[in-house]
Amino acid sequence: MAAVRILKLVTGEDVIGVVEEEEVEKGRKVISVKAPHYIMMKASGETQNEFVLGLTPYAPYAKNAVIGLIPRHVISVCDPNDDLMKAYKARFENGVVTSNEPAVKEVLLEG
Repeated sequence: MAAVRILKLVTGEDVIGVVEEEEVEKGRKVISVKAPHYIMMKASGETQNEFVLGLTPYAPYAKNAVIGLIPRHVISVCDPNDDLMKAYKARFENGVVTSNEPAVKEVLLEG
């Protein structure tokens, strides 16, 4: 079942998106991530010790905003906290991100 998840990649990147596991061919698996966004920390500007999270499209030129990841390139998978989920959903509600993938809209409307 598709769900919004955070994936920690072997490169150190944190990616949030609607995640599903698919079988590609002959038992090979790929993790399909729809509407993926890179999670980045940036200084809040007020002090050097305060940071805010930012979201930017990951692979912005991917057709229908879908990427496939090889499972061995993913270190961990977790659920986003409420604040991050709210920020992720807001990017769709405000028209910043569009996706032709019905699974994305379906998952975001559930929560």
